Amino acid sequence: MPAMAIHDSATKLIKDNWYAEPGIKETYLFPSSDEIRIVHLDENSPTLQEGEKVAPFYFRASPDSGLTHRVAVVIINPVDKSQRQPPNGWGDWADAERLNPGN
Repeated sequence: MPAMAIHDSATKLIKDNWYAEPGIKETYLFPSSDEIRIVHLDENSPTLQEGEKVAPFYFRASPDSGLTHRVAVVIINPVDKSQRQPPNGWGDWADAERLNPGN
């Protein structure tokens, strides 16, 4: 599927997440041709412990729900963004697109 399908699915998912989780303050979509890669900065999430890495949760595609690709989601406290790198293989923070439908 083209990258636009991933972006469209991600935008819908991110919007749903923002309305369900009021602690989310920023969201980043990382480029990928085969999965939706999202990092939510949620002020209600505990901070990571020393040496703890940023790791995603994975969810299967759900075409009936409009999610055309597998989803990888990371939820971290906003303070951890400046101290941690995105998951391995996702690139750098500068590679991500900031999508904040709640603002």
